[in-house]
Amino acid sequence: MRILEFKNNPLSTLLGFLLILIGVALSFISQKKLGDSWTHAASLKAKKLITTGIYKYIRHPIYFGFILSFLGSEILAGSLLWVSFLFLFIPAYYQVKKEDKLLKDKFGNKFMQYKKNTKMFVPFIL
Repeated sequence: MRILEFKNNPLSTLLGFLLILIGVALSFISQKKLGDSWTHAASLKAKKLITTGIYKYIRHPIYFGFILSFLGSEILAGSLLWVSFLFLFIPAYYQVKKEDKLLKDKFGNKFMQYKKNTKMFVPFIL
């Protein structure tokens, strides 16, 4: 459908490519940093709370990386569906809330202090 398309220009192409690159790199680096503590929240078997590297600034960089990659892909494709990133953000937000509760239950005050000093997705903002 042409209504969901826009004409790409060099700036939007660069922006889309950079968002994909940053998103994939962020997710990959975050997973590597977690090491064997990387697990799905439903089976939280994390051995330790990771608070260094990118985790020093944001608690859930893998989710944020996926969202950035999706956003970049849609911009690069010249699709107005990039606006639908909100449909990814909302479920990710609620999943993060569940994971934060599980981490609080597992790591207690250590996690609460960490949460107080970090943002959910975007350093210094959200």
